[in-house]
Amino acid sequence: MLVLPVLALAIPQIGWNTRTVRAALADEAKAPHIETAVLDGLPRHPNPDLCLAQDCGHCHEWGTVVTPDGHHELCPACQSRAGGDFAPHVCDETVGRAAAHP
Repeated sequence: MLVLPVLALAIPQIGWNTRTVRAALADEAKAPHIETAVLDGLPRHPNPDLCLAQDCGHCHEWGTVVTPDGHHELCPACQSRAGGDFAPHVCDETVGRAAAHP
């Protein structure tokens, strides 16, 4: 019964909040201490191949793990590829496994 009035008030507020947060993050990303950290080699979060992470019990299909010292790393059980093969993989929808990209 009050769904439409709530949506009418909420949608513009969500847009305003989104623009404000985006502008604040863009300004902060240009701050001197952020630029210095990036130039000094700020560690980035790894990008796991989620196709390889399927059915992995070590990382629970996330593809990454947090080490005891707090570092965020690729899962050693499912993300290491034998022989240095770093070819991109595509999920094969029929079997749910990673297949080599042609």
